[in-house]
Amino acid sequence: MNQLPEGDSAPFSTNHADCLNGVPSASNVDTSQAPPIPRTGPEYKLIKLIGGGGYGEVWLAKDAEGSFRAVKIVFRESFQSEEPYEREYNGIKTFAPLARNFPCQVQILHVGRKDDLGRFYYIMELADDVVAGQKIEPDSYTPRNLKSDLKSRGRFPFAECLEILIPLASAVENLHKNGLVHRDIKPSNIIFIEGVPKLADPGLVTDSDSTISFAGTEGYFPKEGPGTKEADIYALGIVLYETCTGRPRRDFPKLPDGIEEMSERSSLLELNTIIGKACDPRPSKRYQSARAMVSDLLSLKSGGSVKRKRKLRQNLIAALLGSSVFVVLLASFWAYQRFYMPISPGEWLVVSAPVQR
Repeated sequence: MNQLPEGDSAPFSTNHADCLNGVPSASNVDTSQAPPIPRTGPEYKLIKLIGGGGYGEVWLAKDAEGSFRAVKIVFRESFQSEEPYEREYNGIKTFAPLARNFPCQVQILHVGRKDDLGRFYYIMELADDVVAGQKIEPDSYTPRNLKSDLKSRGRFPFAECLEILIPLASAVENLHKNGLVHRDIKPSNIIFIEGVPKLADPGLVTDSDSTISFAGTEGYFPKEGPGTKEADIYALGIVLYETCTGRPRRDFPKLPDGIEEMSERSSLLELNTIIGKACDPRPSKRYQSARAMVSDLLSLKSGGSVKRKRKLRQNLIAALLGSSVFVVLLASFWAYQRFYMPISPGEWLVVSAPVQR
């Protein structure tokens, strides 16, 4: 793994396109005869455009040692003003060291910028190929993500849903406890690296306390909008819905057809309980932290029942409320007896002494 120097000098050369050095980024521009640009430190050759969105482009790249990486290039021109551009840059700078200590986040190997060209970039781990894993063939390379897996496989088994969602929810918890939000959690932003699911597109990560630009994908955020910790949790619920039902997000909250005959029916209903809480239309009824969602997912993994636990909690609350009502009624009845019931024959009547004038 390369340890690249910080600074404005871009560690790139290319025989295809060089987005960092002023060459147009359109993939149909032929720059194959462009000579390598000498740089200090390791060089990365941009090979193939493999993704877009989030204010920039993602390229397949190769370093001097022959290792393949992903390079995200973010353009100043994609923003209406300097402030959100700098916010995105600061977000990725903050995220990079946090990711190194958390295996379920995509790892950032280097962050740099070219202010004279109005862009910054960062180098990341490369997702597996959908067919060949880490045996990368540039001409045929297609990144593997949860969206591609759902398209080819359909609904995931219960155990596999947990294996994917527990580390992802833990990754979101790690962001939130460090004051960051992701803003665009969805299947295409969940990549696999050596078969391990990781939360990708960290370029959308930003400070949860800042005034943020609009981000997010329709259907993956609640009615209040994206860009908050609560919206990230809602998005995790929708991702879990798609993963365990095989249905697209627009079908939420419909369950799979024929669920009554499925062998995993009870397990799916347990997951549906978690989904319902994560995506409740009433914000106050949702999970108030990613940690709480992780706790319920871990409970299912250990053989527990979220539905049973929730039912017991509801019964306990009802019992406590019932006992409170009984105490209030009893006290009210005693007060009525004491102060409002007529005096019985033979009962002493206490009269206050007259006021002395």
